[in-house]
Amino acid sequence: MPAVDQMTKVTFALQIEGTDICKVYDLWIYPQQVNAGLKDIHLFEELSGEALALLEKGENVLLMPKPERLENAVEGFYCTDFWCYPMFRSISESMNRPVPVGTMGLLIDNSHPVFRDFPSEQYSTYPWWSIVSHSKSIIMDGTAKEWSPIVQTIDNFERNHKLGFLLECRVGQGNLLVCALDADKAGGTPEGRQFLSSLTAYMKSAEFRPRYEASVSELLQLIH
Repeated sequence: MPAVDQMTKVTFALQIEGTDICKVYDLWIYPQQVNAGLKDIHLFEELSGEALALLEKGENVLLMPKPERLENAVEGFYCTDFWCYPMFRSISESMNRPVPVGTMGLLIDNSHPVFRDFPSEQYSTYPWWSIVSHSKSIIMDGTAKEWSPIVQTIDNFERNHKLGFLLECRVGQGNLLVCALDADKAGGTPEGRQFLSSLTAYMKSAEFRPRYEASVSELLQLIH
């Protein structure tokens, strides 16, 4: 692999010489020894009194609830569900098999500056696999339409939840970034470390200026 100083997407193509038979693969190459930077920011696993006090003082906070502790959330799953979730759910139930998660991939605001060091398409691609697998998406039903997640998990047509994988808001005088991701597990992969590094770099930049202002009570209703 060539050495790179930033996350780089390349194409690997194989062709049988003298024929039109070929196969093309997308590959992503990551810089070595990327620092996730989580020690350089205010990181919390719950919206504690200390976190709220920092926000009130105008600080930037990253909230990363442990996925297994969240109730108002849907399990992270990379693959899209089959075309008819109710049917496949009932089949699984009748066979005493695990019910499928039933989500339909990601909708990504890939022009957002949080992705400056983690370039993405608007849809799920392979770098998201291990990240999503160690996450949950918060159910944001009933929140204002102006509060759009930066990364939204697309739900199936039966439930149709508004699901936030990565979201931001102003709280008091401060700024809050929320991602229900197990950072320890995600950070065990090159793509996970790159994603976390991109989050922290964004938080330390002047571009971290969320538009939507959320109240503390609104957040506590979502994150539990």
